Amino acid sequence: MMVFGWAKKLCMLLQGWVWSLASDPTSTSLLCSGGWDNKVLLWDVAAGQRVENIGTHKFAVLSLLFPESHVLMTGCFDKQIREFDLRTPISHTSTLTGHKGPVLCLGSTGYYVFSASDDKTVCVWDRRTQKRLQKVTHKSIVTWLHYDHGVLTVTEGGRPTGNVNIYSFTGGHLDFLQAFNPGHSKPLTCISHNLVMIATSSQDGLVNLRSWNLADKPLLSLNNHKGNSISRIHWNGSTLVAGGGDMTVSLWTPKSASL
Repeated sequence: MMVFGWAKKLCMLLQGWVWSLASDPTSTSLLCSGGWDNKVLLWDVAAGQRVENIGTHKFAVLSLLFPESHVLMTGCFDKQIREFDLRTPISHTSTLTGHKGPVLCLGSTGYYVFSASDDKTVCVWDRRTQKRLQKVTHKSIVTWLHYDHGVLTVTEGGRPTGNVNIYSFTGGHLDFLQAFNPGHSKPLTCISHNLVMIATSSQDGLVNLRSWNLADKPLLSLNNHKGNSISRIHWNGSTLVAGGGDMTVSLWTPKSASL
């Protein structure tokens, strides 16, 4: 009952479509939300209360990232990336500019930040110097990216048969490794990977899983959303979580160590 009561309160306090969520990696209770009401809100999950409104955004907030504890980065419809120090008093510390379209997704290694945009590019930034180190152009809109263990995976979601592009990342530079078609019938929405598997989601309602040998067909296709678009997935290697357009969240656990 406590969970449902808090969820209802949270919905009442928001005034627009929530587009992004992020949590501080060193906190068990701090959650951040951003969306089309131009607001970035900080929540105390344990207490079920809003604790702060970072009200310096004039456009929709489409992506959020905690590159380190107490540091929040926002990607916005106005094509800019902003960094905030969340320690009291909260301060806006820098702004990164260079994209020609809305910033849809952010990723990080800590000092280095990756940004994906509606302008079909992925940019690499150095937070220390606040400079762009690299820009990589793709064939269509970049809907999502995921970084883990020195590898960046990028989804091209602006066309029905968009590819997944794989890059290695060392010394502040992306090097293209290969691209593959993940086998979906509609545009890609999200990607997540670890050292063993790659998971992709799509507007076709499927989550496709494959190993890094990138065989022609997925090893497994998960379908629990009745054909509705899957907007986001997250996978930590033991549990795969998918959120869909049918307003449900599904959780999957592998039956064998190979998955």
